[in-house]
Amino acid sequence: MDGCTNITCILTYNGSLDDICINYSVLGATVLIALFFYVAKFTARGAQENKLALQGWVQLLLLILVMAFQVGLCFGVGCSGVSIVWNALGSWLVFTERRMIYGISSLWSPYPPHIKGAAQALLTIVVAMVLAVDVYYGIISELLTTIAHVCAIILGLVLGFVYERCCCWPRANDGWSYALLSE
Repeated sequence: MDGCTNITCILTYNGSLDDICINYSVLGATVLIALFFYVAKFTARGAQENKLALQGWVQLLLLILVMAFQVGLCFGVGCSGVSIVWNALGSWLVFTERRMIYGISSLWSPYPPHIKGAAQALLTIVVAMVLAVDVYYGIISELLTTIAHVCAIILGLVLGFVYERCCCWPRANDGWSYALLSE
């Protein structure tokens, strides 16, 4: 526990330059990769852009809620950081993008071949980054940090599941009919 009681202390890891560099690098890379997947969906789906725009707003809202949760948690227990956010976002990406990349469901149209390779590589990068940094903090930090990271990964999986069920679960064989966003 860092004993942080203000937003600056929370978001700057109480001044730890190493933690700032590590965590904001992972957060920035994960957000950029999430943006790639969002843009790739526009390319893959074409005419469904209005539904994708709404899905983008839902994703942004969920990301803001995770950020607010991170800050609220840190105010409550006196911790610092953004690792809850990048852990949740990383597992959320793995949960939601696996269908598009690997065509797990016959109801989902996978990414076109020119996007699929990059998507696979980026998803692998997300998994490697998140796991590497989690292992690093698992070694150097107290057990509570590791527990928080595991809980954040579970949070991301739950949010991914809820997002898919609410916003983009296929309802028809066309592959692009959405539960709450269908006409």
